Amino acid sequence: MHTLFREIGLYLKAVIWHWWNGMSCALWTFAAIYGEAHQKPEAWYVHASFGLAIAVVCISTFFAWREQNRKLEAELIRIKGYEEKTSELTAVSHMAFDGHVLAGQVPADGAKDAEVADWKRKVEEWLSLTRGLLYQISPIAANKFSQARRLPAGEYYGVCRTLFGELSLLNERLENLTDIMEKSSIYLAKIVD
Repeated sequence: MHTLFREIGLYLKAVIWHWWNGMSCALWTFAAIYGEAHQKPEAWYVHASFGLAIAVVCISTFFAWREQNRKLEAELIRIKGYEEKTSELTAVSHMAFDGHVLAGQVPADGAKDAEVADWKRKVEEWLSLTRGLLYQISPIAANKFSQARRLPAGEYYGVCRTLFGELSLLNERLENLTDIMEKSSIYLAKIVD
């Protein structure tokens, strides 16, 4: 019940503010000039004043509603932007997780050629999918993802030697993806035309 009275108080405060501005306008002056020009009786002035007061209350109610509606729309736009940003960051983190899974599934030394080729294909697919997703979100993020750090290919214990280059590239892209997520306000920001 306390909330109801508080809301009614806020409503009346908003309406009264607009009503006071409307009551202090020149409508009554124009009504008086019109009444004098057309020689209206005194009762007409009373009726015109009440009519104008009711009209001003209706208009004030509209202005109070419009003010609150604009605030609500602005808040909804802000929330929608936050939800989009969160959803984009979630999608990027899923791609990073998939990349880490791939890095953990690299074929061991002595693996069969088919297994090596399959892993290389999965890495290429992951790179392509991640680059495409990032480009849809933000070209800046896609460029950051593809950025080469020019690090020498590492040596990995127990990993098939022919995959050192691909594994180094995968780790480099995962580091880039981590940078994108850590600096999401820069890399995942929408470009406004």
